Amino acid sequence: MPPVEIDGNPITGATIDGTDVQEITVDGDVVFTAGQTLPVAFSNLVAWYPFDSAEYGGSNADDVTAIIGGSGDDTAYDGTVNGATYLSTGGKTDINAGSNSGAFDFQNGDGIINTGLTRFNGSTSNDFTVVGWIFPTSYSTGDNVIIGIESEWFITIDEAAGDSLRTSIFGDNNAGRSPAIPINQWLHFAVYWDPGTEIKTYFDGQLVDTYSSTVTSSGSNELRIGDSTVGFFTGKIEDIRIYDGELSQPQIESIYDNTEA
Repeated sequence: MPPVEIDGNPITGATIDGTDVQEITVDGDVVFTAGQTLPVAFSNLVAWYPFDSAEYGGSNADDVTAIIGGSGDDTAYDGTVNGATYLSTGGKTDINAGSNSGAFDFQNGDGIINTGLTRFNGSTSNDFTVVGWIFPTSYSTGDNVIIGIESEWFITIDEAAGDSLRTSIFGDNNAGRSPAIPINQWLHFAVYWDPGTEIKTYFDGQLVDTYSSTVTSSGSNELRIGDSTVGFFTGKIEDIRIYDGELSQPQIESIYDNTEA
């Protein structure tokens, strides 16, 4: 993965020690170009599934935080792919992985990535932000799960609610409805959940609504991408990131700006 510093100097813009940097290349991939900004700092990043070229997680659905180093949680919560099909091209490009950007294609009833990550059980002390890209191609009746923890919480596209994004927490299933999501186009989403307090939903870097959250959940089931017992996602999913705590709107917009090319 690309470095976050060079010779101990953080890469924060187009200069290092006052010297203009036009381009940084790692393993043949351009990871920084003058005028671009790096994504949000890694300090509270727990898991990142870029689904890009092989060295960045690729078809193995690896969590690259262990490779990056310096994140809030460097444990490798590598994914296990079951049924989902890896596409080496056709995903979103970001400055960390250059132009070789893939995605996973999920078919209704056939596609799941188990992450092994069990820490986000919705306790009141464990607020978090999930960020990623989706390209839905159709909706099944009911919930179409993008990511979630079985029997605890899900981020879904809810067909019954007009194809809107919904954060479903058991006991609070009406939480977090968004504007309708069209099919056959990419959408960048971010969802922040502060258990027992609020849910915030963002589309393409912009806040679309804030909702009250009156419940929490508990348990130790693992985080899964693309599937749950309440409904399967159909389409492509790309560049999933999970953060401890709340990202600000500028941070979310920065991630969107650096992956929307």
